[in-house]
Amino acid sequence: MLKHKTSTVIITVLLSVLLFTCIAFAACGEEPAPPPEPEPTPPTEQVSDVERKVYQFTPEYSGEYVFFGNIYFGELEVITNEGDDLTPDADGEYRLTAGTPYTIAIEEPKFRELKLEYDISDDREVTLSPGEERIVKLGKIYDEVKTITTGNDNIKITGIYTGTADNLKEYRIQSAVSSSCTEPYEAGEYYVAIENGSDVSCKGELTLSNIPEVSFDGDTAAITMNIMEDMTAYVRFSNVVAGNYMLEVDGVDGFKYDYLCSEHFDINNGVADKYVLISVDDEGAIDIGVTLYVGGEHTITLTRLSSSYRWRIDGDVYYRGEIELKQGESVELSFFNGEEEITSELIVQNDGYAAEWVDGILTLNADCVCDGSSFWVYASADGMIFGMSITPTLAEPFAGVTFETSNDRTLMTWENVPNLYSFTYSVNGGEERKVLIGDTTAIDISSYIPERARRILVEIADLTYAYHIYGVEGELTGNFRYVTQDDVMKFVAEY
Repeated sequence: MLKHKTSTVIITVLLSVLLFTCIAFAACGEEPAPPPEPEPTPPTEQVSDVERKVYQFTPEYSGEYVFFGNIYFGELEVITNEGDDLTPDADGEYRLTAGTPYTIAIEEPKFRELKLEYDISDDREVTLSPGEERIVKLGKIYDEVKTITTGNDNIKITGIYTGTADNLKEYRIQSAVSSSCTEPYEAGEYYVAIENGSDVSCKGELTLSNIPEVSFDGDTAAITMNIMEDMTAYVRFSNVVAGNYMLEVDGVDGFKYDYLCSEHFDINNGVADKYVLISVDDEGAIDIGVTLYVGGEHTITLTRLSSSYRWRIDGDVYYRGEIELKQGESVELSFFNGEEEITSELIVQNDGYAAEWVDGILTLNADCVCDGSSFWVYASADGMIFGMSITPTLAEPFAGVTFETSNDRTLMTWENVPNLYSFTYSVNGGEERKVLIGDTTAIDISSYIPERARRILVEIADLTYAYHIYGVEGELTGNFRYVTQDDVMKFVAEY
């Protein structure tokens, strides 16, 4: 019995101690140990929206080039075939060699669709190694006759170009290559190709200057010039009033001529035996170029005639004969000497331009060819021939395209005009695609638009018109004459 009681007491004591311990811990406010902390999450990798874009570029002409593809990011590299990075000059221009392939690498946003854009340096001070040819940007020239010189007889002008650096077109140039060249320029951007023809390094500076000028004193103005054979010498006659003039060059049996009136910059040219008659509508100046078969010192004389030969078009007086006429339109046309009307000598030469001449009324057919060329109406008086140039124009010129976007589809739409046959278009400088018109007035271009593009550039080119060809009796032959205009129309669509 005693042994049993002892076990009972021991168990009771142990339970009491355990209970006291729990109460004591609670009284002291102690909390259970916290759970272990979770493992740290690895950082999320940052994804850049910039990528390295690579373009291949092979210049057609040697020169100094500047690239504009990096207008948003400054990282641009020009790399040779050997893998060398070229260093630009202080103006950011790179010296490149014609026909040599280069790699252009640019850091740009992934979503941006940019066409590589570039231009040619306009630095007119040049140093050329022996035999080196280079192209230089002249910049903007307005409707005027200018003389370009290189400043060094060893540096010759080999070509003059207009347009843009990525679409250069050869401009009118004298056949002889020399260090000086005088030409009439229509308003636009111009570039000049020059070459060092010597066996030593040469420095030069391109300059643009005006042509010689002589003012009218009374009814005659004259200038004596040393004119090289087969080269065109230009002179400006100022203080000119409306009227008829005779152009002569002393001591020659014949000459070629160009002339440009101050308000009408169209180049008029031809060949004369002893003299040529020029009619001027405006007060101001007239630029005249003379090309001789035999060079030497000659006097160019412009004389105002006392006679008053002039055209009347719908009652308005024209000394200088050239007008534009829309398809389907008519004009009343007559020719006068003073107040005397000369009608019996009028002759129309239209060479199939679908024009009608009835009782002094000239009418163009609605589908008359419009290709930028002209036909003529002639009048004869006192042994001289006077011409009126008629240039047909489109009754409703193609005005371009518009864009309509809905349900993730983008339609390019346009309004058809008479005789419109086809055109080509490209998106962001990509592949050119041809559209045959027919009755079509819209096409879906959605698949050609880059993803996430906010805007696109659409270029319309090669506008082609189809004109019926008529037989000798005026009947339709079933054949067509196709005329293509090389102007480029640019449109920006935003989203």
